[in-house]
Amino acid sequence: MVDGEELNRRFVREVLPLERWLTVYIRRNWRVADDVLELRQDIYEHALLGADRGVFRRVEATREEGESQGPKSPAKQRDLWQRAIAWFDRDLKAGVQ
Repeated sequence: MVDGEELNRRFVREVLPLERWLTVYIRRNWRVADDVLELRQDIYEHALLGADRGVFRRVEATREEGESQGPKSPAKQRDLWQRAIAWFDRDLKAGVQ
């Protein structure tokens, strides 16, 4: 189990900076616009539950030179989302079932 204060610090430092891209991704791929914020909160809940199980130990952070707020090229954006989805599938889905 992860210390609650440390978990909150890591969430703010490592997850919240990606909120904009997560929201954009959900809006592009979800049919019901009114569900976007609730779905994002569900994703956060699953991320926190996974973190409490130690999933953060397997997180891979990357930053490209010259791209301080996230990838700008379509290829790098696609790579970012493929990595994120693979991580959610591998490490978070198992705890939901």
